[in-house]
Amino acid sequence: DEADLMFSFGYEDDMREMCAMLPATYQAMLVSATLSEEVEQLKGLMLHKPVLLKLEEPRVTGKLSQFYFVCKKGDKYLILYTLLKLQLVQGKKLIFVKNIDNAYRLKIFLERFSINSAVLNAQLPHGSRQNIIEAFNQSVIDLLIATD
Repeated sequence: DEADLMFSFGYEDDMREMCAMLPATYQAMLVSATLSEEVEQLKGLMLHKPVLLKLEEPRVTGKLSQFYFVCKKGDKYLILYTLLKLQLVQGKKLIFVKNIDNAYRLKIFLERFSINSAVLNAQLPHGSRQNIIEAFNQSVIDLLIATD
């Protein structure tokens, strides 16, 4: 990873020595976010008949909207409830909150009004996080409450 930094951090001689010790047949992969001159040099040194995979960010189709409201702390839940009940926000919703306590507090508030949601945070086991994300992607859950 970060192949572009190998030469710039002064590892060029080490890389050349390492390549000289490699067997005649080996599999290698270089990963870099940029295609700099250093990456090209490293590619020439280490790879034979390389295949370049260029990944690009998908373009937003105009279906993604972001909302930000400045309001008094005591009005946040009321404003969110109003937006959701009046269906002013369509489709899946992702709400970021400051911490885990606020996430569960919001989830409980929404459940009192029959608004289904799930909480996603780093303290959940990996399998639970995967299940929540899968449920969100499959529209089983339309509202995801996440922490930073």
